[in-house]
Amino acid sequence: MEEASLEPKKQTEEEKFKKEIGDFFDAYKSGEERFNAFLSAGVGIFIKKGILEKEKTTQELRECSEILNRDEFINKTLIVLEPILEIKKKNPRLIEKIQAEAFLKEGNLIKLNDLLSYGVDENSIHIHLAPSKELLREVGKENYLKLIIEGLKKLAKIVEKDETIKKITAISDVVTNNPKRMAEFGFVVTGYISEQQKNQYFESERRDISEAEISREELLKRYLN
Repeated sequence: MEEASLEPKKQTEEEKFKKEIGDFFDAYKSGEERFNAFLSAGVGIFIKKGILEKEKTTQELRECSEILNRDEFINKTLIVLEPILEIKKKNPRLIEKIQAEAFLKEGNLIKLNDLLSYGVDENSIHIHLAPSKELLREVGKENYLKLIIEGLKKLAKIVEKDETIKKITAISDVVTNNPKRMAEFGFVVTGYISEQQKNQYFESERRDISEAEISREELLKRYLN
């Protein structure tokens, strides 16, 4: 008799996609909220890119938004978004690039490189990490970390020219999961963001979101060269 494997079963792309749709259902309670969130949460850019047909997809997503049963919502939404899933299976990096493009547009962010972008809020700069799991696989850990350094060096040059910027913050589940790595980059993790912040900026995100910061002086000392 073969021994049962203790390794957790690896999720297929379809199972992951279904989970994302289920999380989406849980995050938005009314049909109108769901429909508006569909278009603002990234589906809109797949329509713009021609991956999804505009009129057909819009009508079908509006119908899906009104479904009250969670399993039915997941299964029918999966059918509507199947073209995205098929590309995700064949070329996951392409999907990641499209998602990153939507991320920049929705957040009104300025791109530093394929990994980092930033926004400005009074005397602070907020840096953001683009969706990058496939990029990590593509370039490897060493080059991935080099991209972060490269982005921070570009940011340091920008901060040097703007004396109103006093601190730089990063808010992400990446901060939560990598406090030692953040410290290596010169950031201090200040803790979880408030529920109000999470509801405002990460409404459908179920993972813990933390904030880290680095002072202007520390950023320039480390990365301006």
